[in-house]
This record gives sequence, structure tokens and C-alpha cells, in this order.
Amino acid sequence: MLLSGKQIIERKIIDNVGPKSAREASYDLRVGTVLAKPLDSVRSSTSKKENTSVISAEEYELPPQGMVEVISLERLTVPSNVLGYATVKTSLSDQCVLALGIGLIDPGYDSYISSTLVNFGTQPFRLKRGNVFLRVTFQEYEYSGPKIDRGHMDLDDYSQTKRDKVLTRFSRTFLNLGNTVDEATDVLWRKFWPRLVEMSAIAALVVAISTAIGTVGIGMLGSRFISAPDSQVQELRSNYTKLQDQYAATEKELQELRQAQKELQKRIDSQHPKK
Repeated sequence: MLLSGKQIIERKIIDNVGPKSAREASYDLRVGTVLAKPLDSVRSSTSKKENTSVISAEEYELPPQGMVEVISLERLTVPSNVLGYATVKTSLSDQCVLALGIGLIDPGYDSYISSTLVNFGTQPFRLKRGNVFLRVTFQEYEYSGPKIDRGHMDLDDYSQTKRDKVLTRFSRTFLNLGNTVDEATDVLWRKFWPRLVEMSAIAALVVAISTAIGTVGIGMLGSRFISAPDSQVQELRSNYTKLQDQYAATEKELQELRQAQKELQKRIDSQHPKK
């Protein structure tokens, strides 16, 4: 049986109930604490300096591609015969902020609820204490076994586990996009720059050989005293044909490189739009 908002309150599943959080068949969880990594905590892969601080705030401006951990104001005490479901808030998703780490709330759960929020929009989003960030529903089912006790965790202990998560698992931006773009650019440069140099050298060689062949041909036609063995002429023509093929192949690779550069630039522009 799906519990109504009134039944959720009557069964004391929610502690610290919000004045407008109980709905017809669900409950809206509110922001209590926001945990984030400081802006200066992102370091390059070559740096050995480690930042051990985590921002803890009741109000926070979440930048585009930014990610934070949010802990609920409410505490949940789920009976042994009740299963909970944490889902996203449509109103939050409409503003391009998505809640991750949602799902089942086990029977016997006794602690707070948290979620990782990611801003997929192009504008900052301000989070405040008391804002709704998740919707929870509860399903009552028949259970005749012993009372389920999954352990009690108070706010301090729960917050510490989430601090550790932010410190050890989070980058400042979702998927660490800034470093990812830099690394992709570096890889592209290191991969294709030697090919560019090689293609330039091949192109110059083809031009030089073409000129030489033309000069030799004109000389052979203009003078009866200049002659070359047929085997040498055939070999020269064969080498010239091979160089033309290689030049065509390198020209194709150059076009692919230019296309890859355009696509990379589009990715960079989309991740870092001009203001």
C-alpha cells in the first residue's frame, strides 16, 4: 500500500517535518547542509599538494557543471514493513539540476538522506537551506519477521561520511570537464603534430621529385645526347607513383585532423560558453 503524506507523518517516518513538505502521496525532502569542494582544491595531475578542506554551507551557488553533496534537514526512521523510494524533483530538473544517487530506502533505515546534485545548465543555481531537492514515497508491505535494525547514525557521523566522499571522490566539476578538455587537447596535439611534420616533409619531397622528373623529361626530349636506361626511368616512375599515393593518404589524414580539431573546438565551446 502506498502511504499518503498524512500517513507518512502519522507513522513518524519523517522527523523535523516541513510545513509544506507533506503531499498527497509523498514527502519533499529539504536541503539542510551543502558540502562542496573549494574552487582552489582542483589541482593539476603533476601537483603533489593535497587540499583537505570541504565547504559546509547552508547556502551555496552551484556553478555550471558544478557538483555538491546535499544532506537533508529531515531524518528518516523507516519501519521494518515499509520500503522507501527517493526520486528526483521535476521542478529541480527543469532548472537543469539533476539529483544523483537516488533509489531505494531500505526497511529499518535510521538516518539522514543525501544526494549529489549536478548543474547541467549554463547558469549558476543557488541552493538554500529549506529548498526541496528530493521527493520520497513509501510503500507498506506485509512483513512478519523480526524487527529490522540497520543501525543508527546521527547527523555528525553521517555528515562526516559525506565529507569524506566529497574530499576523496569529487572533482569540482562533473566528470572533471576542464581537465578532460585540456588532456584531450594535449593528446590530440602530441598525436598529430609529428604527423603534420611528416606530411609536410612528404609533400615537399613529392614536389621536389615532380620537378626533377619534369626537368629530366624536358632534358631528354630536348637533347639527343641525353639518354637513360629504361629500367631507371621505370623505377623513377614507380617511385613517383608510390609517393603520389602516400601524399594522397597523408592529405586524407590531414583532412581528418582538421575535422577532429573542429569537433574538439565545438566540445570546448559547448562546455565553456561565452558570456
